[in-house]
Amino acid sequence: MKKILFASALALSILSCTESKSENAPAMENAVDNADSKLSSTRYSKGQNMLDAIYYEQIKNDESLKRLDKKIILLQEDSRKVKDLYNDILRKNDEYYSDAEYGAKSINDSVLRKQIINLVKESSDKYYLKTQKLKKLTIQINRNSQTIYSYYVAF
Repeated sequence: MKKILFASALALSILSCTESKSENAPAMENAVDNADSKLSSTRYSKGQNMLDAIYYEQIKNDESLKRLDKKIILLQEDSRKVKDLYNDILRKNDEYYSDAEYGAKSINDSVLRKQIINLVKESSDKYYLKTQKLKKLTIQINRNSQTIYSYYVAF
């Protein structure tokens, strides 16, 4: 997963850099002047900042920017979906072990209770070791998402 996100970010970076600067230079230099002032001020008044308004004016006229923007948005959505899935798996398993421990503590027979609590503890410890990789992947997904978003904002 880490390799896919990194490769996607790298590909998006390369795609954005391969455009001919001579084609976009006049439009970008005069982006503020060329932006439809009524539309930009309307967007600005709806909570968008002026840079976003200018960006969306430029993106309307450039198919490659539209494609790049869609790819970045899809990447962010996919990242969110994967994080939600990982978090849901971790939450359900944590809930399971919490319920198992609560149930074990409610057993009246002290010898049986200790045995069940020890079994739950052993299983919980094994689960913890197995989920460390999943948690590390979630952290890496967050980092990659932040990096991609930073490049997107800088772009």
